[in-house]
Amino acid sequence: MKRKVIKQGNGTLTITLPKEWATKVGLKGGDDIDVNEIENGLKISSEKHPAKYSLNLNLNKISVKNSRTHISNAYKLGFDEIHVVFSNPSDLVPVQETVDKLIGFEVTSNTKESCLIKDIALTNKEEFHSVFKKAYQLNLVLFEMLKEDMEKEDYSNLNIISQYQSKLISFTDYCRRIINKHTVFNDKLDKSLYIISLKMNYTGTVLKEIYQYLTNSKGKLDKDTISLLSRAEEMYRTVFEGYFKEDISEVDKGISMKKKLYDNEGCSVLEKSKGKNSVVIAKTLEMIKHIYGSTGPIVAILYQNSINKGNL
Repeated sequence: MKRKVIKQGNGTLTITLPKEWATKVGLKGGDDIDVNEIENGLKISSEKHPAKYSLNLNLNKISVKNSRTHISNAYKLGFDEIHVVFSNPSDLVPVQETVDKLIGFEVTSNTKESCLIKDIALTNKEEFHSVFKKAYQLNLVLFEMLKEDMEKEDYSNLNIISQYQSKLISFTDYCRRIINKHTVFNDKLDKSLYIISLKMNYTGTVLKEIYQYLTNSKGKLDKDTISLLSRAEEMYRTVFEGYFKEDISEVDKGISMKKKLYDNEGCSVLEKSKGKNSVVIAKTLEMIKHIYGSTGPIVAILYQNSINKGNL
């Protein structure tokens, strides 16, 4: 809808808000609203009484085994309520297991053939940066545990690794939910932030896959294999510390490390490797690509922040 721009005496430009929208969200004079710049204009929003977005999910039409995929994606997209219908009371078990891993979500009521999942904590965009950093730190823990157990040739910590990786998924899912429901930076940069969260998730998943593989295999790993993993960790730490410190030169070091680790040394080591070393090296190279995939979006965010601060 079109609104006329009104020029005030001091040169300030104002517009009126649609009465229907203001009434719908319970807005009145003196209330605060959010005005955020997006790619092609401005986004005006109020969180005083946010609209509830509901989804009806019928497990009779899809595989119950895939319920996590459907529920977790609805969660990440920003739905506030999910009405789940099923035919067997036991179907509530995988649904509940999924909800237990989604920050802020709870099964608030259920019958023999249905349940209601609701956001009872109300997603808070102010929590984004702290949760995002916790996810980054969890991957460092996974790196350290994997390296230590490689050196000891003792892979008895799979349950702990799985718990950490599950928590990592919870954190990155929550980050993506915040991005879809709110504006963290702006529309363009939030797309970059979404990709970074996704790549962080992939990194942790590969670390768990390596550990799980080693749990069921025999034989000692070569020094070159362990060294490549250590340097992948160094690349991960360099890239993300550059992001948190807003140091573009550190991120650039991470980009250079990818070219050396993946394009040169990594592929050469893979060609010479055999057996379990080949599997671990291939997985490590896959992880290096995910870490590298976060560098472009990180650079975009850091450049935009520099522009906003007048440093460019």
